[in-house]
Amino acid sequence: MSTKKIKSAEQDAAELVVTQEENQEEEAQEMKEPLIYCGPNLLGSKLNQFTVYQGGYPIHLEKELSECESIKRLFVPVSKLALIMSAISNPGTPESIWFEEINRYNGGVK
Repeated sequence: MSTKKIKSAEQDAAELVVTQEENQEEEAQEMKEPLIYCGPNLLGSKLNQFTVYQGGYPIHLEKELSECESIKRLFVPVSKLALIMSAISNPGTPESIWFEEINRYNGGVK
C-alpha cells in the first residue's frame, strides 16, 4: 500500500469522526431545544398537533413511536416549525409522506 493511500484512509477516518461529532453535537443541541409535534392528531388525544415537549420525546408515546417511525420524525425543534409545515404542505416531500403515514397508522382519521 502506498503512502498516499494510507494518508487518504487516515484523512477519511478523521473526516468521519469529525462528521459524527458534529452530528452528535447537533442532536444534543436539538434535544435542548423544545420539540414540537407537526403531525396529525393521534386517536384518543394521545398526541395533538403543535404540542411542545421539553427534554425529548414524551414517554407515554413509547409504543406509538416504536410502531410508527414517522411520528418521531415529525417532532422537530420549535425553530424549524415554519420550514417543516411548509414541507408538509408540498406533496412528495419526506415530511408530507410521513404525515400521510401517520394518518394511515391512525386508521385514516385526519
